Amino acid sequence: MVESTLPRWRGLNLQAKCMEHEEREFRKEHFKSIADWGFDFARLPMDYRCWTGDDWLDFDESALAEIDDAI
Repeated sequence: MVESTLPRWRGLNLQAKCMEHEEREFRKEHFKSIADWGFDFARLPMDYRCWTGDDWLDFDESALAEIDDAI
């Protein structure tokens, strides 16, 4: 039997911006809870329509700032 040398990662998805019509903010208390539960990282799956307008090249700077804060 071969032992794995990779670390065991435990992550959780924060889906605040996963769907355009259900967009919410990433909150610091969510990250704290994730850490308190023993998770090593959070994934932030996102729909690009959460930070763009009707034109996908028209970026919403305030939405991008929220994402920057979460990262």
